[in-house]
Amino acid sequence: MFAALTAIGLTRGRWVSQARWVLLWFSASFLLAALMVTAYFAAPGAVEFIYGLALGYVAAVTVHTWHHATDGSRRAQTAVEE
Repeated sequence: MFAALTAIGLTRGRWVSQARWVLLWFSASFLLAALMVTAYFAAPGAVEFIYGLALGYVAAVTVHTWHHATDGSRRAQTAVEE
């Protein structure tokens, strides 16, 4: 999952518009949620696989939010210095 989200672009690459990037992340999130619900009810043996996907998703979101936090911190420091 982390690799799939990295391929989409953790922090919206220049090759994709923001609207398309949001749609891709939304689709990945929705698919993961659907897989989790399906595995919970229909395929209990697949739960470990779904946990792995969820871990990759959480790691990708963590990297994404860290990027925003550090970018915002840099902007704030630049504004103070000026």
